[in-house]
Amino acid sequence: MFAEFKSDKALGALMNSILGEADPAKKAALIDQLYTVNEGKKNNLTGESGNALNAFLAAYDPFKNLSVISLNDRRTLINFLGLTLPFEWDTTSRGHRIVETNRMLFDGLNAAGVAGSARTVSVFCYWQPFKDLWKPNHTTIRGDKKTVAVTVPTKTAPEEQHETDNPEIRESLQVQAMLAEIGSRMGLKIWLPKSDRVRVLTKWKANDGELLDTLPLNYDDLTLRTIEQIDVIWLRKRSIVRAFEVEHTTSIYSGLLRMADLVALQPNMDIKLHIVAPASKREKVFQEISRPVFSLLEGRALSGICTYLTYESVRDLVAAKHLDYLSDSVIEDYAEEAED
Repeated sequence: MFAEFKSDKALGALMNSILGEADPAKKAALIDQLYTVNEGKKNNLTGESGNALNAFLAAYDPFKNLSVISLNDRRTLINFLGLTLPFEWDTTSRGHRIVETNRMLFDGLNAAGVAGSARTVSVFCYWQPFKDLWKPNHTTIRGDKKTVAVTVPTKTAPEEQHETDNPEIRESLQVQAMLAEIGSRMGLKIWLPKSDRVRVLTKWKANDGELLDTLPLNYDDLTLRTIEQIDVIWLRKRSIVRAFEVEHTTSIYSGLLRMADLVALQPNMDIKLHIVAPASKREKVFQEISRPVFSLLEGRALSGICTYLTYESVRDLVAAKHLDYLSDSVIEDYAEEAED
């Protein structure tokens, strides 16, 4: 990355301006400029969570910049501390998010008695006893015979590859947006993972109230954190109508694992589950969904409760006439079931 700063004088000068700027508003504007200038480049400088840029800021001045470098971690900490965001996260520029969250956490933790430099504050945040409070990486649950620790994988936006670099990721986001549009036009509320929202909302324009900020569900924390990672959820009032995992990976596995986790945690939950993938991957989907490990879920084989939708079916459905007057049951006309 330093070699690129040396070869690209304009990029290096812009980065130097960001590091040296003291005015918060001007620093935020320069960061937004950097994201625009650097778009499409493969230097990993301007990732979705701001990791690389925040690392540079913390290294340049560790007394004013937190080494809590991930925007995802910053938002989790802000929520944990009960701080009020003075801006709308998903619609605010990344520059403003980076600058403002740095200030909020430094001031908020100091007010809570965690005094010292920004570096001291950062060390405290990742001190294991405190980290376990705001960023637990496992939850203990009790089964019939033993107690086990369960990890809920957090879905994060790709840092190392821009969406435009990978046609499969780009296509999967378009399908995710179409599923959100279909549900909203049917009068349903929509849930999208927080890590996907910014990108999906560039392709689907949600009206006021259509996209939920929190899930109105009464489940335990572990179940809720699992549900929150599902690609698209349709809800009616306080009930999940349908849940969709949009698969673009070669393995066709991550979405199935998330569905299986949900069924294992809530075996009596009655939710219509769907794996969405290109028609070219139909055989792979059914091969994976019929794995023996997915047949041992509290007597409910995943293949019996999770159906398959092609990308092509989603495109047909979003273009259907009178979609606004159809109910969610129309999905059954397009869904395919695994053979016994």
